[in-house]
Amino acid sequence: NSVLLTWVTLAEINNDFFTIEKTKDGVNFELVGNVKGAGNSIEKLSYELIDASPYDGVSYYRLKQTDFNGEYTYSELRAVEFGGADLVSNSKLYPNPTNGDELYFNLVSDKSGKLNLEIRTIEGELVKSRLVLLDGLDTIYEFELLKGTQLAVGTYMLTYRLDDKVIGTKRFIVK
Repeated sequence: NSVLLTWVTLAEINNDFFTIEKTKDGVNFELVGNVKGAGNSIEKLSYELIDASPYDGVSYYRLKQTDFNGEYTYSELRAVEFGGADLVSNSKLYPNPTNGDELYFNLVSDKSGKLNLEIRTIEGELVKSRLVLLDGLDTIYEFELLKGTQLAVGTYMLTYRLDDKVIGTKRFIVK
């Protein structure tokens, strides 16, 4: 019942902090939260912030990066369609953490349509995807997501879409 926002920097110069903002109309923005920057860095750094109160339907997020001197820049807008809370609350990803070659996704759904399951690195690189047809009956589904795959140690995201609309994400760790 939340939106996980992630971003990565490859280098930072005089970076004070990041601000995440959201909007429904592209004009009026609301603060989601702030995250402290690294100041100066030449390392790849990952950041995240959770929006615990997302808007229903389509909304847009942007990242604002502010320097120590007050100068700032904005990212492009990123659209999120939030909904399908019944599928989100009726789903389970396990074991978490995993050893990298075994991961199951279980859900109960009475929806019909194309369910696309995507595993991505925390940086957003697609690792594996699977398309499943939901039958519209009150059915329990269980999918083995990593069959024939060995993921490297790290943090990953499972995103699931119903008919091309994001309805949920789950983070998992490979140890």
